[in-house]
Amino acid sequence: MFNKQKDTEVAKEEIPETTEEEKPIILPEEMIISWEVIAPIFNLHRLSQKTENGIARQLLQNRRQERAMFESLNRIEEVTQERVTEVKEKMGIPEDNSEYELILPEVTGKDGKFQKIKQ
Repeated sequence: MFNKQKDTEVAKEEIPETTEEEKPIILPEEMIISWEVIAPIFNLHRLSQKTENGIARQLLQNRRQERAMFESLNRIEEVTQERVTEVKEKMGIPEDNSEYELILPEVTGKDGKFQKIKQ
């Protein structure tokens, strides 16, 4: 079934023979690289760090700006609700009455209204 001679030939081909000329290269523990050779790599690394720092700074600024905008939006919503409550009081609608919803005008100069909610 198996050809022993063929198997032996394949096995011989797979194992490379070492000669005295093919000795492994032994490298020193430390090798000095001149500035002229390392400078491009150094500069790219520095540029990468600078870019990362710039991105981090930008993300922090964006996060702070986002927080300030949400705080501003929350404050606007609070003041809006206070104004709606004041108008309700002036019109004699009890504060806890939720039968009416505020309908804002579609354009400047038109009247708004409180409309009874249909159930």
